[in-house]
Order: sequence, then C-alpha cells, then structure tokens
Amino acid sequence: MKIFLIGFLLQLNSVIASVQGMNTGVFAGASFGVCAQWESGENIVGLGKNRKLNPASTMKAVTSGAALMQLGAGYRWETNIVYTGRISKGVLDGDLYIIGGGDPMLGSNDADAEPIDQTFCQWLKFLQDKGVKEVSGDIVGDGSWIEGMREHPSWSYDDIGTYYGTCVSGLNFYENMQQFSVNTVGIEQGQPPVISPAYPDTPWMEWSYDCTTGAEGSGDRLYLYTSDLGTRGVMRGTYGAGRDGKIYCRNNYPERSLAHEFGKYLENNGIHVKGSAVGITDARDSRSGKNVSAQLFVLGSTYSPTLGTVISRTNKDSNNMYAELLMRTIGYETCGSTEIKASASAMEGVISGRVGPIIIPQDIIISDGCGLSTQDRLTPEWMCDFLRDMKNNCPDFDVYLNSLVKYSSRCYLKTGSFTGCRCLCGYILPSKAGGKTIVFSIMVNNSEMRVSDIDREEKKLLDELARLN
Repeated sequence: MKIFLIGFLLQLNSVIASVQGMNTGVFAGASFGVCAQWESGENIVGLGKNRKLNPASTMKAVTSGAALMQLGAGYRWETNIVYTGRISKGVLDGDLYIIGGGDPMLGSNDADAEPIDQTFCQWLKFLQDKGVKEVSGDIVGDGSWIEGMREHPSWSYDDIGTYYGTCVSGLNFYENMQQFSVNTVGIEQGQPPVISPAYPDTPWMEWSYDCTTGAEGSGDRLYLYTSDLGTRGVMRGTYGAGRDGKIYCRNNYPERSLAHEFGKYLENNGIHVKGSAVGITDARDSRSGKNVSAQLFVLGSTYSPTLGTVISRTNKDSNNMYAELLMRTIGYETCGSTEIKASASAMEGVISGRVGPIIIPQDIIISDGCGLSTQDRLTPEWMCDFLRDMKNNCPDFDVYLNSLVKYSSRCYLKTGSFTGCRCLCGYILPSKAGGKTIVFSIMVNNSEMRVSDIDREEKKLLDELARLN
C-alpha cells in the first residue's frame, strides 16, 4: 500500500508539473485552462479552471447531455403527411403537406438514418391507401416548427455557407446540404474548375462560380455564399488541381427541396402532381400548416431515429445541425418555443433543474447548441461539474458515454477546434473494478500553434491522467 501511495503521489506530481509546464511553455501567451476531478468531486489538478473560454464543439457535450436528461434516449421527432381540400375519384383536389416536427435525420446519408426512398415509400402508401392517383395542387414542405433565425447571428459568414454551417429547420432534408461535383483534372492552376450542382435537385437556384483551380495538393478551399433572402449562390475560393470529387455546402431551402424530391418520386410511382414544390419557413406565412390547420386532414405520420441515436451521431461526427436541433427541441418541450434565445435559456434551466445547482451565471454563456458561436463561454471547472453530474445523475449515462469518441480503451472524449483553439472534455474510466472515474476539461484559446500540435500536447496530459486510476 505504501509503495502504491508513493507511486500515485509521484504520478500526481508529474500531472501537476505537466500542466504548469504547458501553461508557461507550449501554451504561453494563449488563453488556457485545465481541470480534472475525481467523479466524487475531489480536485486532481486545476490551472485557469475558472477562466471563461470558448468551448468550440465541446459545447455539444453539454447540449447532448441536457437533451438526454430532459427528453430521454427514446425520444423521437414526428413528421406529418396531411392535405387540404378533398379526395374524390382518385384526385386529391387540394395541396399535399409535409409538416416537419424537427427530424434531424430525414433524408440523411448517415448509416443510422432510414434511406429516403423507404420514407417516401411510406408516404406514398398513405396516398395509395386513399386511392389517390393525382394531386391537383402543390406539395408544401412546412418547416415553420423552427421559429426565428435558423442559425445564431454570431456565426461566421464563411461558416454559414459550408456543410458544417447549415441551418436548422422544422423540416430538415439531407442534413440541409447541397452537393456539388467538382472536377479539375487536366485544368491548369488559375483556370475555372468544372462545377455543377448534384443533389438535391434545386431548379429554382441560380449558381455562379467565381472560383479557380488551385495548386496541386492544395485541396478543397471552396466556400459557398448564399442567403435565405434570395435564390442565388456564389462559389468562391480554389479547388486543388488534378481532383475529381464532390463537395457539400449549405442548402437554404431544405423544405422546398424535400417537397420537390417527393414530387418526383410520386410521378415515378404513378401519382401525377399538377402543382409545384413549395417551401414554408415562417408560421406567419398564409400557407403554413398553422394558418390552415382547420383545413388539414391527416394521412399519416413517420418518426425519426431515437434521440439516443441522434446524440451518438452529434458527438461522434461533431454534427452542428444536429446539436442545434437538440437545443431547439429542448426549447420546444420545455417552454413551447424553438426560438434561439428561448431555447438557450431553456437549456440552462434544464441543466440547473435536473443536474443540480451548478450553474453560476458568471461561469457560462450559452448562445448556441453546437459551439460555432464566438459568444459561447464555459469554464473548465464548470464543464467538469457538468460531466460529473451527468455520470452521477443521468439515467441514460451509458448512452451519453458511448456517444463520445473512444480515444483509448478507458478514455471517452469530445473534441472541439477552430484556428488557434483546441478543447477536450470527457471521462477516463478506472483500470480496475471499484476504482474512480476521472472527468476532465482542457481548453486552449488564442494559440498561435497549429491545432494538431495543441492536440498532441493535450493528449500527453490525458495519458498522464490515465495513470492515476
């Protein structure tokens, strides 16, 4: 026992020395904070642990945890297929509505999502069961379940056009992305690449390409600039020479895209649609489901994968759209609002009321659910408190733990990064039965080091912490 204690103290001193060395050495000049605790709450090491820092994508660990506590692992989102008018002699004399309830995986290519053709097949059967052979009106994709802005206003303009900066909608489709084919094979540097939209089909969009072929090996540096106030998109930047591939950008019109794709599916399966595809984003729109609710007749409903599945993909893939949808759903189920500020406030309330009185207003600022906002602020100690209380109080903790990335056989973590910033948080499980779990949070902001170099130094510390238990 004495030998074990001496070894433990030596290793603890090594951990403390490593943290102090990082602060004065490799991270000198950066904003840096680290905290590690035993699951019972005793402090292991803390330096700058009360410093408010931007958590980047480790914010998803908070959002997914709050959603799991409030909604439960079995929660699902509902999509309703309804119509206006009447059905007579095989004709649906009115509009066909797809009313979204927030399903984040609708039409996703994720292996955990139902293939869109299977979903369309279910919707088709709803119509076939009523004998419908023709829809005289429009197919309306209604995403007005999301209120207000569909992304936080502090998100970077460069981020908003990317696949990771997509909007959230009440009717999400293909993770609200637009796929493009890009070819620079045989094209010289400085010349325009060959680009064309691939999926989904968006005939209402006007695309222009103010971009060039980059140096060989320079990769994808293309950015799409769009606005939901218009139907024009401009591609800027470069794409490395000698490449033939696909890129993914933001689609501002997922509701209309889904309606359009379903309309094509119906045509291919014997139901003629005389009208057009329409997208609704605002409940105040005269054609929104809310405003015509008295005229709607239900054909059927389909449901998303479970929240446990969505959380796994949120954290493992660091999916920003999923995380934002989780926060908005907390808002909807807690206070009846999916607006950004109301949802962020609701998430704070869930953490405070369900996890325990650990929120101190000066410790955290929650602006969005995914960590793209430059306004998010957490302290390493607060993050450790949150992780510790998740382990001790959350009935679905195993779902939460397994949603994190498995760094080693005993270490599960969530990462977050952008230029000059690298954050890690998570758990180190004990090496022996009856041992204690370690929770940790490491946050580095405003560093001049490359993210990969920051990551290497932080993981050295994780390896040292793992020797303690």
